[in-house]
Amino acid sequence: MASVYSAFSNNGNMIKPILLASEEKSQIWKKSVFTEDAANTIKDDLIQTIENPNGNAKDMKVQGVTIAGKTGTAELKTSNEDTKSRNIRLV
Repeated sequence: MASVYSAFSNNGNMIKPILLASEEKSQIWKKSVFTEDAANTIKDDLIQTIENPNGNAKDMKVQGVTIAGKTGTAELKTSNEDTKSRNIRLV
């Protein structure tokens, strides 16, 4: 997931994951997995999740630091026909 999200901060290019401190950092692994415009739109929306006073994760804001975040809702169902499911908010 971190590799996919890296594209939003790198103009649509996915950064190669590294496992060892000795590996070269910030290598582009996949170019243009998103257009630059799409990546910037998603990045701006992720930032608003935290930075906007009405954002779902506004409580995570740290003064002087720009943070991007993703929240969501998981729906728990026993089957596709289940109409009485419950939601769990993820932050």
